[in-house]
Amino acid sequence: MKKFSFSLEPVLNFRAEKEEKAVLEQSLAQGEHQRRLEALEGTLRRLAGAGEEGKEKITAEDLLARTLYIDYLTECRDKQQSAVEKALRDLEIKRRLLTEARQDRMILEKLKSRLRQKYLEDLNKWESRINDDQCTALTYRKKGLGVRD
Repeated sequence: MKKFSFSLEPVLNFRAEKEEKAVLEQSLAQGEHQRRLEALEGTLRRLAGAGEEGKEKITAEDLLARTLYIDYLTECRDKQQSAVEKALRDLEIKRRLLTEARQDRMILEKLKSRLRQKYLEDLNKWESRINDDQCTALTYRKKGLGVRD
């Protein structure tokens, strides 16, 4: 009996490569989301610190500068929040694509496994039949019932 071969092996390899690419893209999206989140947290810390510095005497110029700085930080916070939300949406898309790629690969791997199992069962049946035929031939030969030349 011939050796087992899975006819869809190239497709399985393609899907495995597609899954690896999706893992990489998801990882990059995760890193981007984390970077944006850390930048937002830094801005929020600076914004909280900017409002607390008011215990000493302040001149009008200092108050104006602080107000402008707080306005600038608020604008940065808003931009960074929208960037974090966009990065999170991108991350969710990459996660979904990774899940789909993984499912596609696993479907083919299950098919390959089932076909291999069926091949092994057929191989065992074939080997049993060959062994039975050989045992029968040996039995007839020992008893002298075999075909004579």
